[in-house]
Amino acid sequence: MDSMIPQVLLALVTAGVVGVIGAMWRFAHKVTRLENESKVLRGRIQRMESEHDKVMDRLYSVAKSRGDFITRDTYNRDKLVEQALDAARNNVRPHT
Repeated sequence: MDSMIPQVLLALVTAGVVGVIGAMWRFAHKVTRLENESKVLRGRIQRMESEHDKVMDRLYSVAKSRGDFITRDTYNRDKLVEQALDAARNNVRPHT
């Protein structure tokens, strides 16, 4: 009986060490997988930011070019033309 105690203890210690190694391997594998997913998501975010910047640059360009040819006088003239067209459609005299 006394000779079985060291064998059982050795078996338990070995099983414990193998279990700890297995748990560490699983944890490391999970961390690696999460790091890879993180890299993929960072890349997607950077592409989205780049596309957003391109869109904002284009909108700024459109707004700036529109501002170059629309002045207060042309805007007011456009309003008067619109009022005249509305009056013509409704057979009403335009506001002057």
